[in-house]
Amino acid sequence: MRAATHTKVTRPTATGADVLLVGGGLVGGTIACALAAQGIAVAVVDTERPGESQRRRDKTAHDGRVSAVALTSQRLFARIGVWPALQPFATPIRHIRVAEGGSTDFLHYDSREIGGEPFGFMVENRALKSELGLQVTRRAGITLFAPARLAHSRAGPSGSRPGSPTDGPSAPSSLSPPTAP
Repeated sequence: MRAATHTKVTRPTATGADVLLVGGGLVGGTIACALAAQGIAVAVVDTERPGESQRRRDKTAHDGRVSAVALTSQRLFARIGVWPALQPFATPIRHIRVAEGGSTDFLHYDSREIGGEPFGFMVENRALKSELGLQVTRRAGITLFAPARLAHSRAGPSGSRPGSPTDGPSAPSSLSPPTAP
């Protein structure tokens, strides 16, 4: 069993979480932050602590990948308090050109023609992963279990119920299923 290095990482016993998310990456981290911002208790089970894969990658090579974040997603990030930390790593998308193969035909979209707001933003993946990981480990309403795996899951009459997350290869624990309101 590996020791936790952050006080937020605890053994998954009787969390009282309303929602269990398996995976705390870009999508899971965003969903966890959005739900917690609405007062919904979230448990996140992930195989790695936030930033762990990035630290390994930093030792070998620079990760220059970026993601196109649609304007609606940027607004979500702003609403849940993540955007201020991402903004310095974001470049607005104001023009889109769509072409096929070697054809000289193309479509051109210009944000000025529809009000001037950008279509979205190009954001460094490193910044997205870093900020979402930080939020998952620090935000009230989110309990992180990492490194851990969900051992099994089963569907019941009112939906899916979590099985046992494990803290390492042979140390199973349990999550209490959400209680009915």
